[in-house]
Order: sequence, then C-alpha cells, then structure tokens
Amino acid sequence: MHLEYTPEQQQLRTELRAYFAELVPQDVYARYEDPAAQKRFYRDTIRRLGADGWLGVGWPKEYGGRGMTPMDQFIFFDEAAQAVVPLPLMALNTVGPTIMQFGTDEQKAYFLPKILAGEIDFAIGYSEPDAGTDLAALKCRAVREGDEESGTYVVDGQKIWTTNGDTADWVWLAVRTDPDAPAHKGITMLLVPTSDPGYSCTLINTLASHDTTASYYENIRVPASRRVGQENKGWRLITNQLNHERVTLAAHGTMAIRALHDVQRWAAATKLADGRRVIDLSWVRGRLARTHARLDAMKLLNWQMVGAVQAGTLTPQDASAVKVYGSEARRDAYAWLMEIVGAAGSLKDGSAGAVLHGELERGYRSAVIFTFGGGNNEIQREIISWIGLGMPRVRR
Repeated sequence: MHLEYTPEQQQLRTELRAYFAELVPQDVYARYEDPAAQKRFYRDTIRRLGADGWLGVGWPKEYGGRGMTPMDQFIFFDEAAQAVVPLPLMALNTVGPTIMQFGTDEQKAYFLPKILAGEIDFAIGYSEPDAGTDLAALKCRAVREGDEESGTYVVDGQKIWTTNGDTADWVWLAVRTDPDAPAHKGITMLLVPTSDPGYSCTLINTLASHDTTASYYENIRVPASRRVGQENKGWRLITNQLNHERVTLAAHGTMAIRALHDVQRWAAATKLADGRRVIDLSWVRGRLARTHARLDAMKLLNWQMVGAVQAGTLTPQDASAVKVYGSEARRDAYAWLMEIVGAAGSLKDGSAGAVLHGELERGYRSAVIFTFGGGNNEIQREIISWIGLGMPRVRR
C-alpha cells in the first residue's frame, strides 16, 4: 500500500481544488439559511459539473465516463466535500452503476447520458415509516398487471427520508412484489417519475441543515420497461448499490479534517483574558492531538479501502469496519472541536457570537446522520462479528 499520492493524483487534486474554488461562491455558508437557494445552487452546480465533464470521473469510458481509478474518484469526492460542493450522489453512486450492471440497453441509453450531463436527478425510495433501518421489511406494494416483460406495475405505498423527493426527476424505488416470499426475496426495483400525478411528497425539516421528505405513491402505473433487474431480485441491487456508496462515505469523513484546521487557526489567533492564546492551554493541545490522530487513522483506513476496491479485494466486513470507524471518528471529532471553541461552537451561523460560520455545530449535526446512513452502525458491527470474526449470526 502506497502512503503517498502519485504525481498524477496530486496533479488531479490540485486541478480539482482550483476548479472547485472557482465553482463555489464566497457566500457558500449563506445558502444553508435558505433551503430554496440551496436547492437552486445544487441543480445549477450539477449541470455545470456535467457540462465540464466532471461527473463521470469514476464511470467506465464505455458509458461516457472518464474511466479513472477508484482512488481518483475518491480524490474527486474528497475535494468536493472539503469545498462544500453538492454532488448528485444518488445518481452517480446508486442508480448509474446499478443500471450499468443490471439495466436494459434502453435504460442505459436513456438514463446514463442524462445523469452524466447533470440533466436529471434521483431520490432513493428505500426507508418506510414502519421499517426502521431494516430495508428488507419494506411494504410499499407493486402489483403486476400482464406478463413480466411487457406488463405494468401498479404502485401504492409510502416512503420516508426520501432526500430530494421534492426536486428529483425520478425515484429509485424499492417495492414489494411478492408479499408471500421471504423478506429479502420479494423485492423489485422500479424507476418512478416524480411527474406522475400519483406521486406526492411532504417536506420534513431536519437538524442537519437540510430538509428531506416523506413520499407517497398512489396508483402509479409503471411499465415493466422501467423495472431494473429481475422481478423479486431487487435485494441484490440494493446491496450492490451500498458497495458503490463506500468510497463516497469515506470521502465525506474528511470534511472534519477541514474543521480541525479551522479550529487550530482559531485557537492560535484567539486570546484569553490573561493574554494566553487558546492553543497554549494543555488540554486544548491534547484535544487537537487526539482529533488529529483519530482523523489521520481514518484517512489511512480510507486509502486502504479504496486500494482494496481498486484491486477487487474489498470484503464486506472490512467495508463495514471502515464505515463504522469513519462515521464515528467524524462525529467524535466535531464534538471534541466544539469543546475547544466552547459555547460559541454550538451557535448557528448568523447568531451573535457564532464563530467559523457555525461550521462546527452544523458539522456535528450532519455527522450523526452518517452513523446510520449507508447502513446502521449497529448492523455493521453485526456484519463484522458474523462474517469477519466468525461469531454467531444475530437472528431477528
């Protein structure tokens, strides 16, 4: 395992850093206070990224991508995260790669170019109000009329935490097509347009500086040509998608590294009443050192995982271990940095006395989501113990 970037990778990082600096406006933090502006900026940005050819960094050339390595893709996501550049992650890492592997020629020809151009965006319809984090417990129903290849699915049900459900063009929807089959074996994946009259959603405001939605599906008729993969075989597509998500989740953890550097500079520039700098306090240096060590270990694990992805040797238990460590390291890092800044660290941007544009409290609230987004950490620990350590499997 090489612990340094190659000259080509460093050149890519430098190029992306300059590009993102030009792409993101100086008032980047202001958009957090205006959800509508945040959504407009997002759609404008992905169209610009598409026009400039950056959305397909890790996609194969045969599908219009650049055909670059998983490490190059990680660098792209890393720099985007640190520059606060919004990306169409659902489309890039969920829908696109799964259509490449399981979609029909018609689906590939229609959806893949539009995703790469930033012309269409997707929401993910997995979680349901009564299913918790157990995706296999979903109940949203799709009844097929006609044969499997040319028939129509009639969809009825509800989803929750459908991020971008109010702005996306399509929903990547997991539905129950065989209610009598075992939980993991009666699921099918459908592509559902949000323009359908039977689709609706309601906004849910969250503590993480963005909103999500609850989405509703009432008598929506979806042609079999919009089914991805085989009927009742959707669980394989869901798990395939989660594997693609790993590199992105790893890159998001590095946002805390930027926060660490910001707090270091703040502590060096801020003086106490007795004239000492905040950074001169031994406990502050201890917190900074602990945060640095934790995030550095996370970075090394990320590199190791990306290397395994590139070599085709990544195991489920190792992916789960990196996900658990990275998400909890990010959460803990923000908590420790807020301790250093004190009461001001918990103030939102725009509040009297807020520091660092409210970055710490916003980052901490967002970090908590990643302990269950992409797979609940408690479930990930069960995967590690069962597959990695050979311990008895947890039965539910």
